This record gives sequence, structure tokens and C-alpha cells, in this order.
Amino acid sequence: MNWVEGRKMKNLLCHHPQFDYSGIEIKRNKYGLKKTISYKAFDLHSIAQVKFFELNNKFLIDSKENKSEMGLHQVLELCGLPDKRIIVGVNEIIQEGEPHNALEDAKMEAECFNRLMFGKNLFPEFSKFEVPQELKKNETTDN
Repeated sequence: MNWVEGRKMKNLLCHHPQFDYSGIEIKRNKYGLKKTISYKAFDLHSIAQVKFFELNNKFLIDSKENKSEMGLHQVLELCGLPDKRIIVGVNEIIQEGEPHNALEDAKMEAECFNRLMFGKNLFPEFSKFEVPQELKKNETTDN
């Protein structure tokens, strides 16, 4: 909470804002901490779906369940980043990988946000992964 106090903007940026905000609020209330984060958030899921639609003229939808299929794995793929996390389905491991790490997920989400919104890399550790050409902003020069 001390780190947040020093930020100009106090909105969350996350893939599932309702989940993340409620978790923060539970801990904040439990420990009697001052409220420093706004309930208004940047929803990476929605931003990625809009960008996917702009590029493909359709949303990424699970045809069996008729719901959005834009999970963090798909957002990372859209943004040109590998997903090294373990992926667990119903009673099965879908992808072997590294265990969940909230800080790493937050950094990946910030990197994706920057790539989706501004078409460029944010963190040095992700610079080895090229920003997909379709996400790069067309820069025009004055003649």
C-alpha cells in the first residue's frame, strides 16, 4: 500500500479485476490498511479482446461454451510472449511449467498492456521477445 501511495494513478491493471480487487480489499480490511487503490481498473481481458477483434474481425470465443476464450495464455500469445506457467485444467495438467508467481504475472500483464496499447516493449527482460508487427504502431513522419 505504501508503494501505491507514491503512484500518480491508483487504478489496477489486471486480467480479472474483480478477483484481484476483492482479494486486495479482503487483506486491506483484515490488516486495517488505508484504502489506496481505486475499484476502477484496466481490464486486460477486454483490451486484448478488442485488439483481437480489430485484427481478426471477430472475438476469441470458446465455441463449445459460447464465452470468451481470452485467458492470460491467449493474451501472452497475442502479444508475442511465451507462457512458461503451469496450466491446470479440470483434474489434469494441460501444460507443465513454472508455478504461479503473482509478481511475474503482474509484470507479464503490464508488458502485454504496453504492447497492446502502445505497440512497444516495457520491461527489459521481455525485450528478447519481438513485439508482433500487427501490434506495433505505424509511425508517420512529416516530409
